[in-house]
Amino acid sequence: EALRQAKKYAEDLIHNANAMAVRLDENGTVTMFNAAAVEITGFTAAQALGRNWHDLTLPPAEATRAKARHAEIMAGKAPLPRRTEARLLSKAGRPLFVSAQSSLLSRQGRIDGMLLFAIDITERKSAEQALAQSEEKFRALAEDSPALICRFLPGGEISYANEAYCRAFGKSARQIIGTNFLDLIPDSEHEAIRAHLGTLTPEHPAKSYEHQVIAGDGGFSWQSWTDRAVFDAAGQVTAYQS
Repeated sequence: EALRQAKKYAEDLIHNANAMAVRLDENGTVTMFNAAAVEITGFTAAQALGRNWHDLTLPPAEATRAKARHAEIMAGKAPLPRRTEARLLSKAGRPLFVSAQSSLLSRQGRIDGMLLFAIDITERKSAEQALAQSEEKFRALAEDSPALICRFLPGGEISYANEAYCRAFGKSARQIIGTNFLDLIPDSEHEAIRAHLGTLTPEHPAKSYEHQVIAGDGGFSWQSWTDRAVFDAAGQVTAYQS
């Protein structure tokens, strides 16, 4: 009786968990589908139970490959990835991205299924894709710009420099990326530049400033820069774009 109650308690915890929980048998058939799985995928438990998980959530070609991998894992011929990020299809055909953790189930020493726990990371993935597209567009515009453009971290390490910037200092991008932007500025200017950057705030993130630089030929010249600080949600500087 105690064992039965413990089992029921564990099943109740899984069913009511915030994370999607799906149990598959050795053939990949869904034998458990909790409330979070219903909410995330759009399939009801009745629609999922008894169906092959891979056929249910993947396009046909991907499902065929996934079922073959599942069979190898069940036979002990392939390792089970403990943590993965996967792309699934909802009932409506909408792409879903989940971060999943899997564990094998066994009975009397024989593997007979697996338990999947997953959380929906679709919004995070969409944001990452949008950021990547934005950065790609920025780089294309920056490379075509005649103006000197660079980006550096709070410590001064250059993370990006366009062609015009590299040309002005007589260096290649490979020589510049990873170095400190202050290395290209006379020591006498360093304190004033740090003070200038320190005045940038979330309310006033950009200001213009003139200072000397060390040109590619070793001589000195004056440049006018507009520096913009990039802040995170906590108001901390994550980078500067100039």
